[in-house]
Amino acid sequence: MYIVRFLTALVCFAAVGVGIYGIGRVAGCGDDDRDHLVVETTAGQRWLRHPRGFELRHPGPDWVADPAFAARMEGSLSTTCDAFTNHDAQLVVCTIDKAIRTRAAFVEEIRGARRGISEAARQLAQRAPGYLFSGLEGLAGATTVADDVGWDHGRGTAFLHVIVQGVHVRLKAFTIDDTLVVLFATGSGLDDTVDSFARR
Repeated sequence: MYIVRFLTALVCFAAVGVGIYGIGRVAGCGDDDRDHLVVETTAGQRWLRHPRGFELRHPGPDWVADPAFAARMEGSLSTTCDAFTNHDAQLVVCTIDKAIRTRAAFVEEIRGARRGISEAARQLAQRAPGYLFSGLEGLAGATTVADDVGWDHGRGTAFLHVIVQGVHVRLKAFTIDDTLVVLFATGSGLDDTVDSFARR
């Protein structure tokens, strides 16, 4: 159960900040006609492609789509998620209807992701004291591999990667028009998928 809280905290904080954490889906959204990832094969390689203009490599045959898990990640009708699981590893990709016009606004969204990591860690600490840390700097038992935020010609791109107790936790985010796209991956075996995540 704690991994669900970890994922929910991180994606929600990264996507829309403190406001939607813990908020359930709006009633009446059972008829889901929103855009989701579509599996396509090109030159023998399976891809996950999205109508909003981005793609990533399919993580592999052992990965199973998990619509129920994705639904738990969607804090509001403005957020659409797809999730895949493989044993203890998770891959979640969310699109959020959110216009981000400035570097400062994008940096604030990524700052929210860092707060999400801290909040998730606080929750983990209540269950396992060895996980206690705050922020990305000076994590007890954690290593920061990457913490990059960029803004170029009105478009934001970010990558956060930490290793906590041997578990890789990665977040990639970028803007496409009036959409914030967030990929969250935890566990191993996702390097090619995370690296391939890009606008089309």
